[in-house]
Amino acid sequence: MSCWARPAPAKPTSPPASESSPPQHGHRVLFATAVDWVARLADAHRLGRLPAELARLRRYALIIIDEVGYLPLDQDAANLVFQLA
Repeated sequence: MSCWARPAPAKPTSPPASESSPPQHGHRVLFATAVDWVARLADAHRLGRLPAELARLRRYALIIIDEVGYLPLDQDAANLVFQLA
């Protein structure tokens, strides 16, 4: 698992991009806030589909989790997010 972070003076409105960004090289990328990822994974867990959802998500070259430090995650939510690694 690799993590990159840089301080931002304001909340970003879109994912960062550059000329060498993964989508421009044909890589599949997902972007969502930490709250959105927790909701998505919690729903899959509640429906008994977490292993299938994680397998589907692992097909992506890059998963961006935005706003990780803005809201504290409880233990269950943190466990779900770290399963993305």
